[in-house]
Amino acid sequence: MEQYPLGDRRLPHHIYPPKLYTADQLQTLTGVVSYKIDVDDANAVKKRISRVKAERKMTSSDIFTLHENMNEFEQKVNFHTF
Repeated sequence: MEQYPLGDRRLPHHIYPPKLYTADQLQTLTGVVSYKIDVDDANAVKKRISRVKAERKMTSSDIFTLHENMNEFEQKVNFHTF
């Protein structure tokens, strides 16, 4: 089996000419929802995550932290494959 049947996820996947989408367009097209969080303020992060979980009626969540040295990058990228 090919390791990356749709291409290596770490490499850029661009089309020419490039199509740029706003966050609203991306949500409409794909269902992807993005949130802007001030990660330097731990309380703001906790509040925002709690609010999103309550809005979406979620009981659990996963938070991934990738450090600068990226030792665990491959494991974390391959953990959530669809």
